[in-house]
This record gives sequence, structure tokens and C-alpha cells, in this order.
Amino acid sequence: MKTISAALSRSGRFLTGSGAVLAAITLAVSAWALLPVIPQDPTYHRFADQRQWLSVPNAADVLSNLSFALVGLLGAIRLASPRRPRFSQAAEAGLWCVALGLIGTALGSTWYHLAPNNASLVWDRLPMTLGFAGLVSAAAAERADLRLGLRSLWPLAGLGVGTVVYWYASERAGAGNIIPYAAYQGWSILVIVLLIAAFPAWRRLVPKPGPWLDTFKKLMNGSCLRT
Repeated sequence: MKTISAALSRSGRFLTGSGAVLAAITLAVSAWALLPVIPQDPTYHRFADQRQWLSVPNAADVLSNLSFALVGLLGAIRLASPRRPRFSQAAEAGLWCVALGLIGTALGSTWYHLAPNNASLVWDRLPMTLGFAGLVSAAAAERADLRLGLRSLWPLAGLGVGTVVYWYASERAGAGNIIPYAAYQGWSILVIVLLIAAFPAWRRLVPKPGPWLDTFKKLMNGSCLRT
């Protein structure tokens, strides 16, 4: 009975988590379908602060990427450390994607801000999609179900890469559309919020049924008989 109950509980978490992911996907696809085509604004590449420092153009924007690189490197070092608490395989894979995505974003964003144009912007955005996929996968694994987290990682990463490739191809074709990429970013944030709402952390603190419950029932029954 306990095995069946545990299996049903896992199935319920998988279905609920999948429902949260599908709900967010539905909203993102709806936004993509209903919103008008929006090309990349050419003024996006004209930074407010274009000052040079030590011969580095757009220095403030370029050097700000050091923070992404630092956080990504610290995350990778921590994940590689043998002296740390371990997460599930799915969460570990997602967190590695987040760390590598931050490092890749630092490199890609540095290139973009040194020479801002659509072609270099591709390499700024591609690693970001890896980070978003890792965040969603890790959240799904830790909050909802390990299978959901593990199975969703690479499809989500591929979907994110696809939105960037689609945007750049549409720009080169003269009919730029940034909506899919923007919807992917918004979807990633939305699904994490839904997973947190559907599976709040306090639920893990609630004791699960077990021998302690049988003992508690006996104590309560004995107490009732003595009154």
C-alpha cells in the first residue's frame, strides 16, 4: 500500500508540474500568435553610455559582464566541489546549465558590447537561453518531479536556441520578429513562478505518513479512553 501511495503521489506531482509547464507554454504561444510582428529596434544597439576606458569601447557595458563571469565561475566551482550537498541528477544538470549559461553570457555579451550589431547579439542571447532552460529544469526537478526536470532540460534548451535562430534569420530576411525570443524569456519566468506556487517549500516540512502516525493515533486513542 505504501508503495502504491508513493507512486500515486509521484504521479500527481508529475502531472501537476507538467500542467504548470503546459499552462505557461500555452500563454507564451498565445502571446506569440496574438501579438503583432515586432522587429529588433535599431536603436537597441545605441547605448546610453558609450564612453571608453583604457581603450575599451562602451566600457561600462563591457566590464559589467565580469559580474556574470564571476557568478558563473563560482557556481561551476561549487558544483564541481566534492564537499557539498548533492542534488538530484536532474537538478544538477540544470544548475550546470545555469553556471555555463552565465559564463557564456559574459563572453557573448562582452563581444556584443564591443561591436554592437544583430550578428554579435546572437552570441549574447544564445547562452541566456541555456541558463533559462537550466533554471526551469532545476525548478521542475526540485519542486515537482525529477522526471519532469530531467526530460525537459534539453528540449527547453533546444527551443530557446530555436527562438534566437528564428529571430536572427527573420532579421536577415527583412521581416524581423523578436516576439518568440521574448515569449521564451517571459515563459521561463512564468513557469518558475507557477512551480513555486504549486509546490511551496513549506510542504516539504509537513511530516509524511509513517510509523510515527500509528504511534500518534495510539496515544490519542489512549488519551481519549482515559477521559
